[in-house]
Amino acid sequence: MDYHNTVAKFKAHARPEGNTGRQYDHFIAYQATYQTLFNDVFKNYINTEIEEAWKIKQYNEASAIEHITNAQNMAEASSIMLPDNEEVTKLKADVDKSLKVSQEPIIKKYTQVLFIKDNAGKIFVF
Repeated sequence: MDYHNTVAKFKAHARPEGNTGRQYDHFIAYQATYQTLFNDVFKNYINTEIEEAWKIKQYNEASAIEHITNAQNMAEASSIMLPDNEEVTKLKADVDKSLKVSQEPIIKKYTQVLFIKDNAGKIFVF
């Protein structure tokens, strides 16, 4: 779904006089509600999930990634609701960075196993 371009089209083609279309009106009417929902619920949830992931990362990497994935899903929803909001964009970038950092140890282990498997008998591993 190309939401950002769709919103841009709605804004560019604001409802002309006599048009009974409702989509653009709904976007404008609920914009303030979306901002309130983000401020009151989503932002706190995202930050809590990231903090929880960092707490348990050293004990359970998979669970930490699950927490950050939950935060990423909420950040995506926030981005869809408020595409032009700088705070949402910044928070989404933080979540993406946290996910990348959390996945590195697992990816590193997995690629090492594949390398050893592919090169068995060719190299000496100790």
